[in-house]
Amino acid sequence: MEWIHWERRQDRRDRKKRSQPQKEWIERKPPKERKEVKERRRGSRHKKLQGRQGLEKKIKKEIMGLVQRTKNIAERWKRKKEELCRKMEEAEKIKENEEKE
Repeated sequence: MEWIHWERRQDRRDRKKRSQPQKEWIERKPPKERKEVKERRRGSRHKKLQGRQGLEKKIKKEIMGLVQRTKNIAERWKRKKEELCRKMEEAEKIKENEEKE
């Protein structure tokens, strides 16, 4: 005899009535000792998790690639902008020189 939780029945009304499971005395045999089991087969959930981890790695690589590409593009635009600014400044200087003359 040992003290265990009384498992609630499927009856929904019963579930609503009792928020805490009741305890009662139940006669129970001790569990049998299990034979040594060979390496346990992994279930579908484990496979899904493994697949998801692989996907995460793949996605990280792709994101890093995208980040690198956007950085490169940003650098190119920065250079172009700087070149345009230089050209504009040079043009302004030339105009100022022409006005002075």
